[in-house]
Amino acid sequence: MNLGRIPQAAPLWTIAGAALLCCLLASSLAWAATLTLRPGWNLVTAPHGAAMPALPADLDIFGLGTRAYSPESAQAMTPGRGYWVFAPDAVSMPVPDTASAPDTVSLDLAPGWNLAGNPFSQGIAAQGHAWVLDGGKTIPFLDSDCVSPAFYAFDSQENDYEALPGEQTIEPLQGFLVRAARACTLVMSNPARAAGGGSSEPAARRPWVRPMPPGNTAIDP
Repeated sequence: MNLGRIPQAAPLWTIAGAALLCCLLASSLAWAATLTLRPGWNLVTAPHGAAMPALPADLDIFGLGTRAYSPESAQAMTPGRGYWVFAPDAVSMPVPDTASAPDTVSLDLAPGWNLAGNPFSQGIAAQGHAWVLDGGKTIPFLDSDCVSPAFYAFDSQENDYEALPGEQTIEPLQGFLVRAARACTLVMSNPARAAGGGSSEPAARRPWVRPMPPGNTAIDP
């Protein structure tokens, strides 16, 4: 009796290879992201546990000191601290994978406005990925009376700030502002280190731009 052609079972190496390829693609898609700088001022940070992407030589980088801004180099940028970058033209670059980086990044906050940034290759939010170390206690960001109840992102197109409360995310290597009522410490957790990617608790040419001296009240919520 002719039962027709019976399909042969796929070789084991083919099945294993396909599974491995799927895993590699899933892993790549899980962290693949791009940092885009728009013409003008941009607020960014450096990646945690990975090298900073190569930046064009014509970019100007400024960090905030105790009382004033000072020029910085890309190699000297601290992960989790925010920096102003002036780009004459749009620039895009890949974000390094930080999935295996340490669980948390801490940033000491001074009273007033502070420049911070997301040093991870996945988005973070004020709810679930940020805590405040204050008086020896680690408190969820939104429950702390030491900080304003939101991250404040800079919109380079509008040249203005946007409050991102709760679950709204700060994209990888994007900077933001945090206002502190007193000295305390911001702790950001690596989303990739938490189960399922969720939250985890830690233990000369200068356009006018408004950010910044500590205590600045121009962008009070």
